[in-house]
Amino acid sequence: MHAGHSLETFPEQMAKVRDAGHEIGLHGYSHENPRSMSIEQQREIMVKCVKLLTDFCGGKPPKGNVAPWWECSKEGTELLLDMGVEYDHSNMAHECVVSI
Repeated sequence: MHAGHSLETFPEQMAKVRDAGHEIGLHGYSHENPRSMSIEQQREIMVKCVKLLTDFCGGKPPKGNVAPWWECSKEGTELLLDMGVEYDHSNMAHECVVSI
């Protein structure tokens, strides 16, 4: 996952990640907390980051997301779905825990 600011600030390094075949997903623009923003602000950032990534990856839109502050807003899921994002990996804290 990446923050849009990282892509704009370090394009050569991000190109190496992309060119090595790694998936690059959404992670906000500058690690902003979506829960402290309006839905319009969240949408504006998401649209900007999806465009940045899609352009950077030759027209291939991002598939995944990790919330930029590891905080998920109540509107976030709908925004991700509207943008065509296929999965969110934000709540990963216990996904590998097995109960016996």
